[in-house]
Amino acid sequence: MWKSNTQPEEMEANEKWYFVGIFLLKQYREKMDWSNWKSVYDIMNTKSLNDKIKEELFVEKIYAELFKMNLSKVLVDLHSIELTSYSYANQLKLISLMAETGISIQALTGIDDLCKHIESKLEETMISSNDVIYLKSLMACVWHLKGFLLQAIKGIEDKVIDQVKQCYQKKDELEDYFSFQEEKNYCIHALFRWHEKKTPKYLFALNRELETIVSSSNDWSEVYGFYKILEETGLPMRLGHVGLIGDFEESLLEVSSLWNNQIFWLWLVRSGNSKHVERCLTRSRLISWDRETKNQFFEYIYHAVWDNLDNICCFSDSWKYGNIFTAIITTCSEAVARMASVADMGQQKRIIKLMTVLIDRDAIREFRKMDGFIYTVMHSVSNESKAIMMNTLLECSTKEREHFENDFQTDPFDVFDYNEQSRGFFEKSKVDLYLINDLFEMTQKTDTERRNACARLGQLSAFGVLTEGQNQKFGKILWNHINPNNGLPDMEHYYYFVFLDWPVPEGIDVNLKIQKTLVEIENKQNIREEFDIHSYMPSNYMNQIIGYNTHKRKCWQTNYLELIFKLLFKNWKYIQKQSKGIYYDIEQKNFIRRGNQLIRVFESFSIEDIRNLLVQTKKNLKLCLDEMKKSGIATYEADLLILEDSDTQAFAENLVEGLYSSNREISISASRAIERYITRINDKYKWYLFEELLKVIRSRKEPGLQSFIISAYNVFYRNTEQIPGKIVQMVEKTLMVIADQTDYRGKEIEEEELKKKLEIRSGCAGLAYQLYCYENSYVRNDIHSDATRLWKEICVGEKSSDEFSEVKNEWGYERS
Repeated sequence: MWKSNTQPEEMEANEKWYFVGIFLLKQYREKMDWSNWKSVYDIMNTKSLNDKIKEELFVEKIYAELFKMNLSKVLVDLHSIELTSYSYANQLKLISLMAETGISIQALTGIDDLCKHIESKLEETMISSNDVIYLKSLMACVWHLKGFLLQAIKGIEDKVIDQVKQCYQKKDELEDYFSFQEEKNYCIHALFRWHEKKTPKYLFALNRELETIVSSSNDWSEVYGFYKILEETGLPMRLGHVGLIGDFEESLLEVSSLWNNQIFWLWLVRSGNSKHVERCLTRSRLISWDRETKNQFFEYIYHAVWDNLDNICCFSDSWKYGNIFTAIITTCSEAVARMASVADMGQQKRIIKLMTVLIDRDAIREFRKMDGFIYTVMHSVSNESKAIMMNTLLECSTKEREHFENDFQTDPFDVFDYNEQSRGFFEKSKVDLYLINDLFEMTQKTDTERRNACARLGQLSAFGVLTEGQNQKFGKILWNHINPNNGLPDMEHYYYFVFLDWPVPEGIDVNLKIQKTLVEIENKQNIREEFDIHSYMPSNYMNQIIGYNTHKRKCWQTNYLELIFKLLFKNWKYIQKQSKGIYYDIEQKNFIRRGNQLIRVFESFSIEDIRNLLVQTKKNLKLCLDEMKKSGIATYEADLLILEDSDTQAFAENLVEGLYSSNREISISASRAIERYITRINDKYKWYLFEELLKVIRSRKEPGLQSFIISAYNVFYRNTEQIPGKIVQMVEKTLMVIADQTDYRGKEIEEEELKKKLEIRSGCAGLAYQLYCYENSYVRNDIHSDATRLWKEICVGEKSSDEFSEVKNEWGYERS
C-alpha cells in the first residue's frame, strides 16, 4: 500500500508517508531483508526531502550497514559527520556507534558537547513544557551513556570512578522522566517468566503424564521492547568489559532467538562474549534451523570476520580496546568453529581458508582461543575438505604467535584428525613442490618454525606425498634435534609412537629408543604425580605406553619389558595406598579412573609380549589384577592376557554376564575384552561372543552402548577372514534399527540427549563403513546391503545435508 502511493503533496500526509517509510526500513533491517529495505530506501531517497527526513534516512543507512557488519562503511560515515548538525536523539545514537566502533575520543568529546547543548536549551525561557519533558527524558539517557562510556573507555581510575558516579547520580535525578532501570526490570521479569515456563513440570503420581496441548507467551514482546529502547536511547548492550544487563545477557539472547533470529545473531556477535556462543549456539539450536537459515548465519558471521579483518587486527587486544571489532573476533571465531560441524564442503573450505588467514595475521589474541579454534576446525571439517585445501594449509604461517610464555603453540598439522580409512583423499591431493621446499627451508629457522615445519613434513610423509629423497632429508633433520629429556626428536607434546611412522636415518632403532625412554623416564621426570588420585588429568605417561603398544611393529625387548612391568606394579601399589585415605566421591572416581587407565596399559601389550615375561612377573601380574578386582576395578581385557586354555569357556560366559551388568565400567571392560578375544584368539567362542555383543547393541543397552559399537567397529576393522553370514545379517539389522532410533532431524531434542544420539550415530556410521568395505571384499559383484546403502546416503548422499560432521566424517574414502 505504501509503495502504491506517490509522495503526497499535503504536509501532514507527506510526514505520515515518510514516517511509514522509516518504519518499514527499520522492520526490514531487523529481519535483514535487504532486498525490500533497498527498495523502500531507493523510493524515499529519490524524493525531495526536508532536512529532518534526510537525517533520519542517513542514520538508518548507518544502522543498516551496522546490521550487515559493513563496518568500514560505518566508520567512513561516522568520520564524515558533524555531530552538532544532527538532532539530539540522533547525536546520542551516533555517539554510541562511535564508541562501539573504536572512535573513543570523538565519542567522549561528543557526549560532553551534547550535555552542554541540552542543558543550554533547558535554560531557555521560551521553551514549552512538552519540550522540557522530552529533553529531560533525553538527558537521562545522555547521562547514562556518558557514565557508561567513561567506565568502558577510561577504566577504573579513582578520578574516573568519581565522574561515573556523578553521571549516574544525575541520571537517577531524572528517573521521573525516564528510568532505564524500570525498563530493565520489566525485561528481567519477562526473562524470569520465560525460564519458569521453560522448566518442565513433573507429576508426582505414577503412571501419569503431563502433556501440554496449547501454550502461548508474550514474554518475547518485553524483550523486543527492551531492544527498541536500547536502540532509541543509544545504549550498547555491552561496551568493552562493561555490560548493561549483567548476568541476564545469555537469557536475553536466547529469548531474542524465539522471535527474530537476525537480532539474535546481531546481539550475539556484538556481545563479545564467547561464553554466550557456547551456551546459545548449541547443537540442538543448529538442528532446529533449516539449511537456508544455517547458510544465512554462516554467511553473516563469516562476512563479519573476513570483511573487517584489517580493523580486527588493529584492535587485537580485547583487554585494551573492547569494541565491536574485538567482539567480532571473540564471538565469530567460536561461532565459525561450531558451524564447521554443519557446514557443507564449500563452506568448510572457506573456513579452512579463514583459519589460515587468522593464523597468518595472529588475529585471535584472547588467552588460548586461537589453539582451541584450530583444534575444533581441524576436527570438524572433513578429510576430503582438508585434502582439497592441502596447499592452503601448508602455506599458512609457521612463525611464533603471541602467547603466554611456555605455552604450547598449536599448528593445524599438530591436530590433523586423520585415520587410515581416509588415506585415499590425501594420496590424491596435489602438493606444490615449492611448498615442500619452503618447509625444508623453515626447518633451518627458529625452533617454533622448525617444529611446525616438521609437523607438516611428517604428515606429508605419512600420506606418501614425499619422495624417497625428501623422506631421507626429513629424517635427518628430524633426528638432528633431540629432546634431552627423552632422547627422541624435539617435537613438544607429540606422542612417541608418531616417530614410528616418520622417516628415520639408518642405524637408529626407534622401537628400542622409545622402549628405553618409557623405562628410564622415571629417572628424568617425576611421573609419580600422574598416578595421584587427587589429580584430575589423565596420565600422559600411561597414554604414551598405550599409544606405543598400539602402533609398534616389534615385541618389547625382554629386559625393557621386565622393567616396564616392575614400574607399573610399583605405581599400582602407590595408587592402592592412596585409596585407603579416600573421603570424597570424587577421589573414589579418580581412583577408579587411574585403575581403569592402568588396565588399558596392561591390555595394550601383545600376547607375544606377555609370553616373553618371566614366570614370576606373570604371577605378579595376576596378583596385581586380583588386587584390582577386589578394589572394584573391572579387569576383563587384562585377564585375557593370562587366560589358560582350560578356563576359556568360563571366561567367555563371564564376559557375557559383564556385558549385561548395570555397572558402566564392567560393561565397557567386557566389551573391550570381547573385541580383543575375537581379534587375538581363534576358537569356537569368538563368533558366539560377537553375537552377544551385537544383541546388546541392537537392544541399545546402557550403560556402555557407545563402547559396544566401537568394539564391533574394531572387530570389522581388524578382520582378515570371512565372517559367518548370520552375524553379518545381525549387523545389518542393527544398523537399520539404530539409524531410525537415533534420527534427530526435525525433532525437538534436549542437548544432552542429542549429544548421546550423535555419539551412537557416529559410531554406527563408522561400523557401516567397515561393513561396506567388508562387502567389497567378500560379497560377489559388489552387492551392498540395504543397511550400508542407507548409511552411505546419510553420510555422503542427499541426507547428509542435515547431518553433523561427526557422523559424516566416519565414512572414509572409497577406492574404485
